Amino acid sequence: MARILSQGEWFEQIASTAIYESEFESIVTAYGDALYPEYYVVPFKTTVYADDAAAKADLALIEKNYREWWVAEVEMGHHSLESHVLPQVRTLSRAVYGEEEVRRLASKCPALDIARLVDMTKGTQPKVIVIVNTPRPTWGPILKRYDALLAVFEIFRSQKNEFVFRLNGEQPTCAPNLLSGCMFDPLLPRFLMVNSPAALNVAPRAKVSIFHHGQITEWERIDSSDKVWLSPVGPNPLSPNMRYDILRLPNGDLIFREST
Repeated sequence: MARILSQGEWFEQIASTAIYESEFESIVTAYGDALYPEYYVVPFKTTVYADDAAAKADLALIEKNYREWWVAEVEMGHHSLESHVLPQVRTLSRAVYGEEEVRRLASKCPALDIARLVDMTKGTQPKVIVIVNTPRPTWGPILKRYDALLAVFEIFRSQKNEFVFRLNGEQPTCAPNLLSGCMFDPLLPRFLMVNSPAALNVAPRAKVSIFHHGQITEWERIDSSDKVWLSPVGPNPLSPNMRYDILRLPNGDLIFREST
């Protein structure tokens, strides 16, 4: 077992089988602000559905500018990947998340803005992150099939019953000035689908100015029940075959950048 020496005292790793899953989840939740300072870490014990399967995540990680969010499955390293972890991840990654789910999130965290949460669900659906209490390197490549991340959060305890923690593995990140990715809707060729509409903070039917190659372009936000588009005011200045990122410059201006 791994050990950590801190200020002259040894901390022994707590074995995966030496702690209940509920205890581990409570510790992850308690230290969520330190583990993921750019995200709201919120309990998310809501059943969601994909086809004929149901699953319930443990936590949600919501980026504080509402650019993206993740559903988190807190797992024990001694659990079976095939029979226990993967069925949950498979369902969580394919489920549909809407207004009902985010209203439940808002009820658990007063800091959340319900209007922007609802906006968030009209963009890209959340991805999955598995937080496990001991390294499981063979899990990562398999979880990638579902576009899921694998984070490792290990707990170490001293003889004085004090704790230190080690965070490893994959973590969600956002580029500081990136607001949203976008691409033209193949069914509505003039409509630019927005992946993170809540990050733009533009009201429905409102207009927004976005620079492209040094020239200002005007767009109007168009909403349906589950999507948000930007429609050009006048001729379309962008290439319909390209993907774009929308960035906010330090002076507050928005710009389009061809996405890689």
